[in-house]
Amino acid sequence: MIWLKSQGIRHDEIARLAGVSNKTLYSYLKAYAESGFAGAGKVSFHRPQSQLIAYQSAIASSFQTDPPATINEARHRIAEITGLSRSPTAIRTFLKRCGLKRLKTGVLPAKAQPAVQEEFKKTHRAAVERGESGTAGRIFRRCGSFRVRRIPRISVVF
Repeated sequence: MIWLKSQGIRHDEIARLAGVSNKTLYSYLKAYAESGFAGAGKVSFHRPQSQLIAYQSAIASSFQTDPPATINEARHRIAEITGLSRSPTAIRTFLKRCGLKRLKTGVLPAKAQPAVQEEFKKTHRAAVERGESGTAGRIFRRCGSFRVRRIPRISVVF
């Protein structure tokens, strides 16, 4: 950027070529004017840090011993631990940055009936092997959504 400036190229063109905004270009040029190449390499930008970072280890240990079920529960527990209230989106972002991820849960059946399940497997597996056109045969042999249809000069699978 500094070499382009020395060649007399306009600032907006330099910014476009360098892929930075005009404001960033002005920051670099100002730092160069004040302290040379050393200053141009040390332009610092404001990067706000979350206040929750100070409590990161306490939050992580609390969540590892007793994981929250929802983001709102995590939000309320973080507010209890830190005294800081944040939006659910901010909490979600913070937890991702900390390396904590949400576990997806599923529904477990109330009562399993192994005998009934084995009987179902035997009858339906035998029907598929025999090629019967019952329910099992329809499931495994006729996949209606995957048919080859011919269009002139093109074969398309739907």
